[in-house]
Amino acid sequence: MAQLQPPPLHLRGAQPPPMLPWQHAPGSWNPPYAGMHNNLSALLRMQRLPGVNWVVVYALSTLEGHHELVLLNSLTSLLLFGGGDGAYVVMVASEAALKTCIGLQLPCYNATADVSEHQRGTIGKYGTAGYWRGCWVKVLLVRKVLHALAHGPSTMQHEDSSMGIILVDNDVVFVKRLFESATAFMDKSIYDIAAMDESNMEQKVKGINSGVLFVRNTLQSRALYESWAQQEASHTGDQEIFNIMQGRHWLPCSSPSVCWPEPGSYIVPDHLAARVARYYNPYSFGANNCPPYAAVHPDQVWALKPFQKFQRQENPRHCEVSHRLYIHMICVASKITAAKALGLWFLDDQKATNVTAVEAAGLPCWPSQDVAKLILVPQFP
Repeated sequence: MAQLQPPPLHLRGAQPPPMLPWQHAPGSWNPPYAGMHNNLSALLRMQRLPGVNWVVVYALSTLEGHHELVLLNSLTSLLLFGGGDGAYVVMVASEAALKTCIGLQLPCYNATADVSEHQRGTIGKYGTAGYWRGCWVKVLLVRKVLHALAHGPSTMQHEDSSMGIILVDNDVVFVKRLFESATAFMDKSIYDIAAMDESNMEQKVKGINSGVLFVRNTLQSRALYESWAQQEASHTGDQEIFNIMQGRHWLPCSSPSVCWPEPGSYIVPDHLAARVARYYNPYSFGANNCPPYAAVHPDQVWALKPFQKFQRQENPRHCEVSHRLYIHMICVASKITAAKALGLWFLDDQKATNVTAVEAAGLPCWPSQDVAKLILVPQFP
């Protein structure tokens, strides 16, 4: 039997791929959200898609250097085959980043009034104060969006009270449809928040990766973010604090209808403790959080084992892996090098879509394969 190949959708054949915002010549296109960068409520209303109860939020301290390109690569994956269409905003916490964002003709929000200069960080070397501050910006700005959705103009409260947030790091590449996948995982559950599991069994650390978060607009989510933001610091990160908030401010879910304190815990949960579901890494089922990256030929990279203790190989045919919604470029110093080695870099030197790279990655998936089936971690290890 011939191998099933992705369909000849809008990226294939003689027709060029659709123009993405930054690919329009300056002055040739007037985005519908132009001029809304100081009005978050108006921007969120503009970016809401009919029938979609999610908005993607990128929350960034900087767009300097490689951060701009990494963001555009993530947006390319979201908009062309992640099903993102127009339901996203880019929140930036510096004047320089805002200027870059507006120049790229993206739906930008000016968050300089929401994040003070000393809170912004630089997303520098791991473990530095700048790195930690950059991570905390995500918490501060998601809290801002939740507040806007709950306390904005009366028309917005009526229309968007059920609108959830999907926080996305700029080094995330989507390979399946995001909104449908998130809805399928959250539907018919009591979850307030869902995140990728990042437990370390050797160190007995039980937690999450905060690079992609599904956040329902609930009292519990808002209470968690208020408590989380109050613990912002320059010596540790958002994930590290979130993990130790478990038991009081959030409870782990072992099924769509059961979220309880960890067995043996003596911590009394807050009455608004959020219910948090953790799903296995959508790249690698429960084995390792790091992508199969090494500076070798791309044809070999997916066959490598990042750490020798994980005796497994990963399938590079994304559409065949039912739970593979995205690949998060963690554990690597150069995001661009990693994405290129994995065949997940979709921009050419002029920031246009590299159709050859998209097709080589086997994307987009057939409609029967393009909704990911994320897998719940049933209980803490």
